[in-house]
Amino acid sequence: MADRILQSAPDEAILEVFRHLARRGHPAWMTGESLAEHILGRPPGFITLQTTAPGSEISEIFRHAVPTHPGGRIWQIPTRSGPVDCQPDQDSQGLNSALSERGLTSFAMAWFPLENSLKDPFEGYSDLHAGRLRLVETNPSPFNQNPRLILSLLTRVARWDEAPDADCRQALSTVTLRAWESIPSAWRGATLKKIFESPRPAQVIRLLNQTGLDERLGVRPQADTASLIERCAEDPVLRLSLWLRGSRPGRFLRRQRFDRSAGDRVVRLLSAHPLEENFSSRRRSSLLRLAAIPASDREALFWLRERELENLPDSATAALNQQRLIDLRRSLEEHLAHETNAQKSPALALDGRGIMAALGIGAGPAVGQAIDYLKREVQKNPELNRPEKLRSMLEEWSPGSTPSNDSAT
Repeated sequence: MADRILQSAPDEAILEVFRHLARRGHPAWMTGESLAEHILGRPPGFITLQTTAPGSEISEIFRHAVPTHPGGRIWQIPTRSGPVDCQPDQDSQGLNSALSERGLTSFAMAWFPLENSLKDPFEGYSDLHAGRLRLVETNPSPFNQNPRLILSLLTRVARWDEAPDADCRQALSTVTLRAWESIPSAWRGATLKKIFESPRPAQVIRLLNQTGLDERLGVRPQADTASLIERCAEDPVLRLSLWLRGSRPGRFLRRQRFDRSAGDRVVRLLSAHPLEENFSSRRRSSLLRLAAIPASDREALFWLRERELENLPDSATAALNQQRLIDLRRSLEEHLAHETNAQKSPALALDGRGIMAALGIGAGPAVGQAIDYLKREVQKNPELNRPEKLRSMLEEWSPGSTPSNDSAT
C-alpha cells in the first residue's frame, strides 16, 4: 500500500527510528509537511514523526537525541540519512485530534511505515494531489493560533503553485501583525528569501495583496508589482526591491532579520529609484554617482522605471518624466564612453600645472577643457604627446573653441 501512496520512501536509517520505537512498545508515524513531500515524490530536507513515547523516554531510547523546543516538545534524533524531528504525542484525545493541529489538510495525515498504512481523516491526500491548500478547521483561525503555518503556506504557493481555497484566504486576511511577529524573525527572513528565490514569487505577492497582509506587515502595495516581478530577471533581490517600493525597506528587512548583504543591496537600489528624480543628466557629479552603481543594477533600475512609466496614464507629467529618463540614459552613455576613452588614452606629458603655466591662467574649468582637448588630440596622434608639442597646441587653443565634456557641476 505504501508503494501506491509514497512516491519516494524514507531511507533505511530513517525507518530504523520507527522500528526502534516499536521495539520499545511505542507506535510512530510520519506526519506534516515531510510526509506531504514524500507522497509527491519530493524527498524533504527533514523528517517529522510523532510517537506515543513521552519525551523523557525518547532521551533514553535515543542516547544522542537533543531537545530542540521548550519542555521537550520536539527532539532531534541524528541518523546517517539526516536528522529526524521526533514529537511526543501529548494529546490524550487521539490521533485525529493530534493531526488536526497540523492546520492544513495536506499536513494532517499520518503514515505508519511498519504497517504500510495511511491515516487521512481530513482528505488531505486528495487536496495534496489537487494542489489545493485547505484548512482542517476555520474557526478559530489556525494562522493566529500557529503563525508558523503562514510561512509553510506561503512557501508552498511560491514553490509548487498550490492554491489556498476561499476559507484559507479568509483566514489569512485575519492574521495580525502581532501574530506575524510572534514567528522568530530569523524564520521570517529565511522564508522571504526562499519565496523570492522560488519560481513563483508573484503568486505570493498577489495573495498578500488580496488578503491585505502586505499592508499589515508595513509594505505599501502597488498594483503593478506582481506583473513586474513576473517580467523581471530572475534576481531575488530585484524582485524583493519591487515589492518594497514606496515602503521603508531598511526598517522592514531589519525586523525580519533578512540577509544583511541582500538587504543592503535592496536599500541601495531603492534609494536610487526613480532615476530621473535622483540623478540629473546635466550635472557631471550626478552622472558620476550614477556610474558608480554596478552596471547590472543600473540596467535593472532603468528597466523598472521604464516599465513604471509605460503603465502610467498619459499625462504631461508622465511625458516629462519619460523624456528626463531618456536624457539621463543618453548622458550616462556619453559619460561612460568619455571615461572609457580617457582611460585608454596615455598620460599627458604636461600636467595641470604645466597647462596653467602655458595658458597663463589659474585653476578652473578651462584647465579641464584643455586637458580634454589635449587627450583627444594625443589619442589621434600619440606623437604629439611631448611637452613642447603640447605647449604649441595650447598656444592655438582657447577655452570654448572645442566642445567641453564637463558639464556644469
